Amino acid sequence: MLAIIIVKGIIEPIGPIITTSYEGAFSKALIEGYQTMDAMTGVIFSSIIISSIRAKGYKSPKDIMRITLKSALVSLIGLSFVYTGLMYLGTQTTTLFSQSISRTSLVTEIVRLDLGSIGSVILSLCVTLACLTTSIGILSAGSKFFAKLFNGKLSYESIAIGIALVSGVMATKDVDSLVKLANPVLTIIYPIVIVLIVTTLLGDIVKNNKVVTITTYTVLIVSVLNTIIGLTANSSEFFKYVPLASVGFAWVIPAIIAFVISNRLVKSNQENKSVMPNLNQEL
Repeated sequence: MLAIIIVKGIIEPIGPIITTSYEGAFSKALIEGYQTMDAMTGVIFSSIIISSIRAKGYKSPKDIMRITLKSALVSLIGLSFVYTGLMYLGTQTTTLFSQSISRTSLVTEIVRLDLGSIGSVILSLCVTLACLTTSIGILSAGSKFFAKLFNGKLSYESIAIGIALVSGVMATKDVDSLVKLANPVLTIIYPIVIVLIVTTLLGDIVKNNKVVTITTYTVLIVSVLNTIIGLTANSSEFFKYVPLASVGFAWVIPAIIAFVISNRLVKSNQENKSVMPNLNQEL
């Protein structure tokens, strides 16, 4: 269904693509991408994905890794097509709408101009199916986590119902209100998730879990300060001497410095250096 929307917009553009004066598109789009929560859900889903692969009969670490990489490639191609395609359709709207248009209205209008009245039906199905699959996965993983956290004092079922009810109430808000609510949280959490992913991928280069801990807490402190100051004042003034702070990535250089220094100072050992949930244990 998304392919129909995108391909139709490529074949029959809804508007001209013109040059604009918009600056910092890459950094701003990357931060906006936090709202998709793809990296966060990838981390949360990791144990579910590995369990599912093992349930299919793939037992050895080599086979599990091979199938995981193949499925990741499919996801990469699919996500690249969807995001690039929707971005291309978005470039066709510069002369059609004002910059103040909301996210929801923009997407709705793009699909309406692209496919006509049937576009609303197709978009509704896309959103429903996309959100439903993600919601089920996160609901399952989240309920499992909290059930374990509370040592079974709260059942998996009761936690799942509670999360579903809270989510249902929040879902009555419009998209822009949810984005406004989630943005401060995501600007704190997302850099941490990125650090965890990168340090996990570095493998044996990371000497010890302490390196991951020091780097993560450094990023946490910087992200919290940047987010709080950004909500109350001009964060760029506070972090004006920190490289990349002006484009929303004040945490990057401190993270690199913390990693390099701690990785040189701590002693290497054989402790499990991966902090991705259950991935090494599952393998």
